[in-house]
Amino acid sequence: LRSVADASTDLSAVKGAGAVPVFVYLPTPFDVYSPLPQVNGEAFFENYCSGNDIPSLSLRKYFIRLSRLYGFPTHGHWDPKEHLRAAEQIKNLLNESGLLNPPERAGDL
Repeated sequence: LRSVADASTDLSAVKGAGAVPVFVYLPTPFDVYSPLPQVNGEAFFENYCSGNDIPSLSLRKYFIRLSRLYGFPTHGHWDPKEHLRAAEQIKNLLNESGLLNPPERAGDL
């Protein structure tokens, strides 16, 4: 984000156009291996999303569980498995929130 003020302006424009923004927190290796229950970026993310009524998903806890089972890259970019797992979780969020296949609106008929 350029700034919180810019993000709020952008968010108003997106919602004003009838779109539904969805934010996803993608963890870094530091986030995954941090002993802290929540890292600063994740806390900001969750506060911002809840304060602006934005459907959101933090993948940090999910990737912490996965790292205990399969490991997680300690540096560099995610591999295809991490991308696939993130995509599956995002798809679940969209399905659960009704955004992937929203009901038809009367004006769309």
